[in-house]
Amino acid sequence: MNYGEFLRKIQGYCIDKKIKNEILVNEPLEDFFDAAKLKKEKGKNAGDPFRYEYSESSKIKNNNLEISPQIREALCKVGMEDIIVKSVQRFYDDYIDKGSVGDMFDDFLTWIEESEKLGNREISKIKSVSNDPGLFLGKIVVRALKESNLQQNEKESAIWNKGNGYINVIKGNLLTYAIGRRSRKERIVVIPVNTSFDTHITTKSEKEPNPLVSKNTIHGELLYRLSIKGVSEDELDRRIKDDLMANGLLKGNKKKIKTPIGTIASLDEGGATLYLLAISDFDEKNNAQSTKRNIQIAIEKMIDYYDRKGQGNDLYMPLMGTGLSRAGLSHQESLDLIIKTLCNNTKKISGGINIVVQPIILKGLTIRKEK
Repeated sequence: MNYGEFLRKIQGYCIDKKIKNEILVNEPLEDFFDAAKLKKEKGKNAGDPFRYEYSESSKIKNNNLEISPQIREALCKVGMEDIIVKSVQRFYDDYIDKGSVGDMFDDFLTWIEESEKLGNREISKIKSVSNDPGLFLGKIVVRALKESNLQQNEKESAIWNKGNGYINVIKGNLLTYAIGRRSRKERIVVIPVNTSFDTHITTKSEKEPNPLVSKNTIHGELLYRLSIKGVSEDELDRRIKDDLMANGLLKGNKKKIKTPIGTIASLDEGGATLYLLAISDFDEKNNAQSTKRNIQIAIEKMIDYYDRKGQGNDLYMPLMGTGLSRAGLSHQESLDLIIKTLCNNTKKISGGINIVVQPIILKGLTIRKEK
């Protein structure tokens, strides 16, 4: 979390989405600059009141320029954090689209909760003022200014891009893009499932020797979160079968179904479209079985489906074949396989594809770009 990241995120919630970089960078800190009596130290404007100029503003926003030491020094003085908060509150009043405040809260709350550098106590302090939009943003800006503004997360990497299409590896929790995130921007989230699209999580209390879906999978966690939202197993089962039948992938409303590897059932859930992607079969003991080849086939079919029906919306997908699917892939092998398969099919990618990896896992991975 740094100032450049904050600026890029907050721009999407401004009344004017094309707000000039000089305004975007300087306005949240305007009162602070004046109260701290900061001056330009170099160039033809040396001695003038401190403000970031055009080229500097662009670099700050894009994490290519470090925050001025003057700012960090002044920030340490008593009362200066409060002045920044008030300055950001004024920026909020003047520039933020009030109709997007709910989405903005969800976006920033998810951001701070996923930050590796914020402790639970600090997160709680920021969240405690979320009923006051200006104060909430002010607290975030104070914290962001204390972090390095240079590109610092080498693990988040652009693999390929052309026009509106790109492939990125990003850190995060996949399900934050699927459930509970309000956003005006349509998105697609890929959820690996079994070929029967089971909708029941077997609990310990059932004492089932051959359980179906484990809560310790992305599939299981999605089912659990949907149940919390009030989506019953029967309703979800019906929606899945209706989609499969509408696409000619299922004939008759069978009680138990089995589809080929790579079959997709598409569900609308709020602002997200969920691609339930079949990557594994269950054997007679209800153990999921898959192979590296099955994972590759599933990804290829997903790309083809996305090309036909994705409408250029950003897609978020996890590592696959690493856990209970029993494909036997390490996290590194899964990432390499996904990148290679995607890069072999870039002609079908007209939007953004984001491979979402949990931060603790991403730390141990090497991102190998396809040539």
